[in-house]
Amino acid sequence: MTTKQESLQKLVRHLRLESEKPENATPKTIKQLRINTDLTQRDLAEASGVSVQNICSIEKGTRKLTQKTAKRLLDAIPKAVEQRDHKLAQAVTAAFNKPALIALRNAQASATTKEDHNHAD
Repeated sequence: MTTKQESLQKLVRHLRLESEKPENATPKTIKQLRINTDLTQRDLAEASGVSVQNICSIEKGTRKLTQKTAKRLLDAIPKAVEQRDHKLAQAVTAAFNKPALIALRNAQASATTKEDHNHAD
């Protein structure tokens, strides 16, 4: 586990404890944690089951943040980060598996092998 992940988990644990007290769970803490983890409202909505519209309203302060919703959002942040990172890894893998890139990598590998072979002679 990386230091960033450990820090994130500590922060989430701390905020979960705070969220158990309704007066301490604020829209500001939810928004700040979402921003600090580079999540969009959509990422958080998909992981938590809370709509983007509700997250937006909560963050603006036009909708009350209940203890139940705060817990759902806080519990979903690590899941949302994992989902985002997994999607990114899939996109990178897909990009490198496109036929043109495969052909280019094979050509580069072939050229390197020939070059190594010529130096060996």
